[in-house]
Amino acid sequence: MRIEHPHPYSNDDARQRIDALFQKLQDDFGSYIAELRHSWNDAQNEKQYSFKIHGIHISGQIELKPNLVVFRASIPLAVRFLANDIEQMIRKELEEAFA
Repeated sequence: MRIEHPHPYSNDDARQRIDALFQKLQDDFGSYIAELRHSWNDAQNEKQYSFKIHGIHISGQIELKPNLVVFRASIPLAVRFLANDIEQMIRKELEEAFA
């Protein structure tokens, strides 16, 4: 899955918004999420992440480009039927994070 979302913020502000988004997701869905890991790769201006939700492993990257966030996720075949719902949720969260 790949989602692009425009934003008007500096790189530092965008990073802070992404970090706040991860904290919000952990606060809101922490009882469902296990083994959440995320870290910034400064050289590539990219955040790597992974977690399990109901035992299903999800991983991906969030890349910051000038005025653009590129969200990528590997969605396992077992939950691909939920891909549209997952995409809608991610778009909503990005919209709120970068409002």
